[in-house]
Amino acid sequence: MKDSWALARLIMRRVELSLTRTLALLFSFMAAFSLATMADGCVFHTTNLNKEDLLAKYSTGYV
Repeated sequence: MKDSWALARLIMRRVELSLTRTLALLFSFMAAFSLATMADGCVFHTTNLNKEDLLAKYSTGYV
């Protein structure tokens, strides 16, 4: 009986660690996607500049 409880605790601990890693990975991907979307929107979607204007603006170093 004592061994079965120890085994159950071991299994639950491994499941808990697996879920923790999965959630951490999910949140890191969500954060990366959110930052990439914001960066893309800030540069390209919220401006009325065409490609040449953007190249001229960022190649001079003045943003």
